[in-house]
Amino acid sequence: MYRQIILFILSGLLISTVFAEGDEPKELIRARDSYQSQLKTAAQTCKQKFEGIDKLPTPEEKTKELNRLKTSYQQQLEFIAKSYLSKLDSMRKMPSFNKNQVYAIKDEISNFQKPDASVPPGAPSGKTADGKAGKPADAAKDVAKADKDDEGDDVADFKAPDGTASDEDVAKVQAASLEDAKARNQEEIRKLSLSDLKADWIKERREFAEKRPRPENYVFTQALFNSYAATIPEDKRELEEKRFKQVSGIKDYMSRLMERNTYPRPITLKNGGRATGIMVNPNFIAVKTGGKKYKRLGWDALPVNESASILEYFATMRLKISAAPNISKEQLRREAAEDFLRIGMLCDWYEEYEDAVKYAKKAVEADPKIEDIVKKYMMQ
Repeated sequence: MYRQIILFILSGLLISTVFAEGDEPKELIRARDSYQSQLKTAAQTCKQKFEGIDKLPTPEEKTKELNRLKTSYQQQLEFIAKSYLSKLDSMRKMPSFNKNQVYAIKDEISNFQKPDASVPPGAPSGKTADGKAGKPADAAKDVAKADKDDEGDDVADFKAPDGTASDEDVAKVQAASLEDAKARNQEEIRKLSLSDLKADWIKERREFAEKRPRPENYVFTQALFNSYAATIPEDKRELEEKRFKQVSGIKDYMSRLMERNTYPRPITLKNGGRATGIMVNPNFIAVKTGGKKYKRLGWDALPVNESASILEYFATMRLKISAAPNISKEQLRREAAEDFLRIGMLCDWYEEYEDAVKYAKKAVEADPKIEDIVKKYMMQ
């Protein structure tokens, strides 16, 4: 009898588990997979860096580098964890999920455990390079010193802004042409209302786009798109390719904007590090994290929200330009509006739907005449 009761209880638990797994929204599964992938990459990178410490010539240099790497790894894991929890919190607030899916997200949040960064992969457990116990406070000081002494990877292929930039320089930089809204379904587009444009509204209409290529380094290829296009309904392909054209040109556009213009605000990198200056070219970015030296990094170090902020800065700058040679104020306003829409498409593509809505509405605020085009790209 007792055995039957126990079996009954276990069966109930098993069934509950199966149902709970089925209630997990796809967005949660993707977010969790991405989080675990980031942790794995951080661990592998950290281990590789620790393996190179033995090549340093003196114990002092080994100690300094070991402490710097430990603190850097701890900061990176903290940033990855915070980003994941922030994404879960945003997801939890979206009304498009049913009650069970919301419970699944809340359960993920309540059961979340911070990754253990106390002993980084490849590091001697609890020891510094000279065999003494490590002290977090000392490590933090070493990081600050190391920033000043940054090795400054080769940035010779970067051309720093020469300080002669002007409004005219920004006004002259053009992005890929944005096609107007002269589409077969023009009447349907006009019936749409921007007041309906919300994060969960977009998300519901992007179920077809689950397999969009979203490279972290912003390197898009036609082959990537062609492979993806084969997975979506035929009636979605034409407009999706137009979106792809805009998103895939973002990196080059940003590089041209920043060729003679500086971005004056601090940057938060994907690893949680802060940069006080940034230069970019189509192949790399270079950031200043301390002192005067720049360190070269891949584009995958720059989060989508920071790319969006940089582009927003220049779009706002374009909007404020009172006059430029051979460019009317009306044209400048239109180009600024297109820039905001372009940023919105970037955020939409990378599933940052709250920001996508924000920039789409900024586009219409900049130039109300662009409303139909905004609805075409953001609401179909």
